[in-house]
Amino acid sequence: MKTILITASLMFISAIGPARADCGLLWRDYFWKRASVSDVQKQLDSGAPIDGICGEWSESPLHVAARVGSVDSVEFMIASWANVNARNNNNNFTPLFSAIGSTSPERAGVVAALIAGAANVNVHSYHVEYTPLIYAITHKRGDIAQLLLDAGARVNATDYVGRTAFQNMIPSYWHEETAGILLRASADLHHQDEDGNTALHTAARFCSSEIARDLLKLGASKDIRNQQGHRAFNVIGEFIHGGTNEDCGDHDRVVMGELLQ
Repeated sequence: MKTILITASLMFISAIGPARADCGLLWRDYFWKRASVSDVQKQLDSGAPIDGICGEWSESPLHVAARVGSVDSVEFMIASWANVNARNNNNNFTPLFSAIGSTSPERAGVVAALIAGAANVNVHSYHVEYTPLIYAITHKRGDIAQLLLDAGARVNATDYVGRTAFQNMIPSYWHEETAGILLRASADLHHQDEDGNTALHTAARFCSSEIARDLLKLGASKDIRNQQGHRAFNVIGEFIHGGTNEDCGDHDRVVMGELLQ
């Protein structure tokens, strides 16, 4: 009986083994060195887990390959049955999020490879509940936004406060060309978040007159009221939950007032 227990314990230890404990670091080191497909195959042949969720970022090898920007390795791992929709244990990101947030010049190619491998383009992250499309917008990647939309991304999906990808562009990520991409995909220019605010309300709060002009040119209504009954004109330079936006100077307020009255 004792022999059986020892044998079973050894089998369990070998199953989880040292490779599983440090696989995140092992794979990260490999991909940062621009591992080739043959190198990846050697890793798999040596027993490295293709779907192990581990390492300091609690992610799978495919997350690492996607973030580093190794298109060939991503395609090979998907063909080797890596879970293309595996989630890390940090913010619930799939490899698609890792690719979008990458600084690699190959990230659009990696996104395309993941989509071809059946990545879920409408998954939500934890906490802020971003979709890949919203995440692409917050990284100023209109080209990736187009890839996601072509693959069926829901253009009006919302984050944790009810803001769409279009609304998330304002004010920090605004780009008129990207706005056009979203609107051609039927983005709701007048979508209201959980507080009833539209994109124009947000532009008004930040005194972003150039964005407000663009929105009005695109057909944004000045007459929509939020849950407090306020039009965009009424919230110029005012934060959502009270207080004044000190970045809005007197001249900015006058300009916004003339645009929105």
